[in-house]
Amino acid sequence: MTAMRTLRGLAVLALLAVAVGCGGPGEAGSQDKADDKTETKADPGEPGLHKKVKVDGGKTYDVYVPKGRSLDEPVPAVLVLHGMPGDAAEAREQSGLDALADEEGFLAVYPDNPNGSWTPNPDDEGDSDFVRDIITDLTGTWNADPKRIFVSGTSNGGDMALTIGAKLPDLVAGIAAVVPAGTEEVAKVMDAVETPVPLIAFFGGNDPREGLGLDLVATWRDRVECGKAKTDKGKQVTVREYACADDTAVVTQEVHEGFHEWFGTAAEPEPVWASAAMWEFFTRKS
Repeated sequence: MTAMRTLRGLAVLALLAVAVGCGGPGEAGSQDKADDKTETKADPGEPGLHKKVKVDGGKTYDVYVPKGRSLDEPVPAVLVLHGMPGDAAEAREQSGLDALADEEGFLAVYPDNPNGSWTPNPDDEGDSDFVRDIITDLTGTWNADPKRIFVSGTSNGGDMALTIGAKLPDLVAGIAAVVPAGTEEVAKVMDAVETPVPLIAFFGGNDPREGLGLDLVATWRDRVECGKAKTDKGKQVTVREYACADDTAVVTQEVHEGFHEWFGTAAEPEPVWASAAMWEFFTRKS
């Protein structure tokens, strides 16, 4: 009899555990679920985060539709390529781009590479095709303005952003590379740059990979015939701007005490918030 009561007690506890795990409409976390739309391409105009939007081949991206901005008219789009290892959620958190999208009225787009990294190589087209597919979907489904598509990325994602600028210059209006790391064979990709595209890059003075990233941008500058730099050396940040072919520009910002990181946040934009700085550059040069 004691054993039967024990079994009944365990069964009740198990049912309670299931009920708690499932949660109810008033429980914590329900608002987050309500704000996140999964594959909601049937209603792309709804503001908020739309998660796991599929493109050809089954890969996905997340897209944040800004509040108060109608998609009846074409809107700009900014892609953020995550680092290695990384994913769309990490890129969204690091960049804080949703808040800026609400202020400025652009689509914030977070590709999710299932490999957790990017392959910025001359002969590897898999990741370039993935980004191309996203751009096609953004213009076809979300009414992104094809003349105002911008691609950014951090670390290995910064290398891939540079690669997109080199391989798909007709599809992008500007590139931002945050602490590009010199991964894979991205240096060879830079050797093949042909079409000038506006570029801004960010570096940390304490980043052990800074030299590799600076070399990549130096090659880019040589390939697009940039002139001498106009330098603004501040106490915390040194900004260099180069005028280049076809009325494009290359800008570098070195955060003197910075590391291998996405610089700044909306709450702490000093000495530089990379997200706001790249958006200002994009709007000025596109």
